[in-house]
Amino acid sequence: MVDQVMTRLGVVHLAAVGAATAAVLYALCWIAAALGYTAASHLYLSLFTTTEPATSLAALLQGVCLSLGFGAVTGVLVALFANLFGFLAPR
Repeated sequence: MVDQVMTRLGVVHLAAVGAATAAVLYALCWIAAALGYTAASHLYLSLFTTTEPATSLAALLQGVCLSLGFGAVTGVLVALFANLFGFLAPR
């Protein structure tokens, strides 16, 4: 059997993945709110913007920018903890 080499997750890679994912998720929620589906998306939008109305272009810009930062921080934390606890993964 071939030995499995434990690979470490790239911190910058996961920061970029987290940032992109959070920004796209925010944009999708913004689109849903603009189409009238506010019950499902309004609370998520309010996490990243204080601009009213939540469906304005200013809210979209502010929310996407803050989502990028929040997603990047989340990605970095996931990578750091995954690498820290990698010894627990089955071999």
